[in-house]
Amino acid sequence: MKPAAFLKFRNQVHKYKTFNADTSILLHEGEITSHMFEDWKGKKVRPKLSPRLPALGSCAIVGNSGVLLDSKCGREIDEHEFVIRNNMAPTTGFENDVGKKTSLVSVNGALVVRMTNCLKNKTCEPELKKKLEDIEEGAILWYSKVFSPNARQKQYYALSKYIRNNSLPLRIAFPANTLTTTSFWKVKHASSGLMMLSIGATFCRNITLYGFYPFQKSASGRQLSYHYYDNASFKNTHDMIGEHKKLQGLNKAGVLRLITDKCNYT
Repeated sequence: MKPAAFLKFRNQVHKYKTFNADTSILLHEGEITSHMFEDWKGKKVRPKLSPRLPALGSCAIVGNSGVLLDSKCGREIDEHEFVIRNNMAPTTGFENDVGKKTSLVSVNGALVVRMTNCLKNKTCEPELKKKLEDIEEGAILWYSKVFSPNARQKQYYALSKYIRNNSLPLRIAFPANTLTTTSFWKVKHASSGLMMLSIGATFCRNITLYGFYPFQKSASGRQLSYHYYDNASFKNTHDMIGEHKKLQGLNKAGVLRLITDKCNYT
């Protein structure tokens, strides 16, 4: 990495107020109610907030690409000071490749809906609880994608209440504005990966990306699945190839490290 290149990128991110750690990553210590969206346009201050995250050193941001399977990147990922993971992707059973450390995990709107649908379902509620319990104690559950102040608000409240009522040792973080993310990256519909990178740049001093790879074959010719943890087919929800080119550019410029194949650990 080149510190000057990263600092320039970080300053560009900070110009978008939604990405500033003061507004995007503050944690709520009381009830999650409608006031969680009061400063949506940056005009009001949320009540009862804990201090923002401090500046951190080495951060790993872990995507869900099948390139992680058999990558042996787990040890390297866990050695980072702070580890950001995407949409509740499992680590159990995949520790050798993806590690187990979790400092922040993103949850997008569609996943929140699926999770809250489980709360009163005797079949999947125990599985949901186990997934939440498996997240590292004290980790931040970050609602990463909300398109308007009222979108899925009841579901966010229900899930947050469930976490508190079951004394799960997780902290809740507020969402950032997806539309601003799209504007910053100049893409039609920003992925969760770009969301995680945008927020990570506000408090990390250096960033390494793992599992950000949208192709069916690795650079060394390995056949890859869409996710490292299932056999899902490749999707076109986002312009993942276009986003990958942007990440390659940042890697080349020394803004971050982009790991796209196996790690060096044996």
